[in-house]
Amino acid sequence: MGRAVSDHLGALDEMLLTQERMNRETQEAVMQTRMVPAKSVFSRLQRSMRQTCRLTGKQVELAVAGGDTLMDSEMLNGIVDPLMHLLRNAVDHGIEDTAERRIAGKPEVGEVQIGFQREGSNILIRCSDDGAGIDFAAVRRVAEEKSLLHPGEEANEDALMRILLQPNFSTREKATQTSGRGVGLDVVFTAAAQLGGNLRMESRAGAGCVFELRLPATLMSSHALVVRNGASMVAGTTRAVEQLIGSDEGEIRSLGDAMIFRRGDMVYPAFTMEAVLGQVQERRAAERGARTVILVRTGNGVKAVLAEGVVSSREIVVKSLGRYVPVVRGIVGATILGDGNVTPVLDLPELLRAAHRGPLDATVTGARTKDSAAPLVR
Repeated sequence: MGRAVSDHLGALDEMLLTQERMNRETQEAVMQTRMVPAKSVFSRLQRSMRQTCRLTGKQVELAVAGGDTLMDSEMLNGIVDPLMHLLRNAVDHGIEDTAERRIAGKPEVGEVQIGFQREGSNILIRCSDDGAGIDFAAVRRVAEEKSLLHPGEEANEDALMRILLQPNFSTREKATQTSGRGVGLDVVFTAAAQLGGNLRMESRAGAGCVFELRLPATLMSSHALVVRNGASMVAGTTRAVEQLIGSDEGEIRSLGDAMIFRRGDMVYPAFTMEAVLGQVQERRAAERGARTVILVRTGNGVKAVLAEGVVSSREIVVKSLGRYVPVVRGIVGATILGDGNVTPVLDLPELLRAAHRGPLDATVTGARTKDSAAPLVR
């Protein structure tokens, strides 16, 4: 009897594996029908570049690469306008006039490069130019005029670049056909966030700027972490997730109403999953056992999210909430787990941008590090 049950269980296990493989193959086949090569939009980018050069009177060449990289058609169409904005921004703000380039020892014709490449489950789009880089003095001046910075307030280059992402921010004093109308880099940042991606900027004085857009390869499915949150489960997309760490590998500290997670010499602002979701924090949270620390990169640095535990890491199909459900910030949709339960799909970077610091549950502490007396650096 026991042998027969064992044989039936073995056969059932094989059937489940076969069904899982067939489902995966079907999903891949459906996704392939939505994939198009990136080169299908190259002509639009070239046309936008030529038009911007005519309006500004500058000579700039556009070099494109990675045209055979396959992308979700909806994703590609959604990112074309932001890319054209980056091109206009590079020509108008970055590339110098011919005389200035000659004095700087650069070729008279400027160059802008856009490259597409696949990195795992993501698409990396890199836009770079050989211009003068970001004028941080002008950014500071406008930021002070708009009261985004106090006169004399300290702000490093990373902070000033984040100011560039503010809505209606422009360093141009007069509006032209290409700039100065208050439509800045915030449209690129917003578009990337809406598509489930992120934007990274880098400026090199006298050598140009680099903008990197990292987007999911498809909008139909996404890689996610299924996280335990009290009696329920939530799924969080892995975009911008840098690392998973056990809480016993570092130390959680309370600093007034805020808290931090310290691991070695690195210190991260920390938030419980309850705080990220705007839920009331339970006093007996620590009784559920050790927490998992999820390090997430946001627009203003890496932050730590304290979760009760990561149940699994899997590919999920994200379903829209529908037109009758209002847009909820930080919720990209919903998915059905293997047990049939419907759970929301979270965008952790977006939720962290909206999260406010709450009091730390004094019972939630991690293991003490050996060098616990060392100063904390934000």
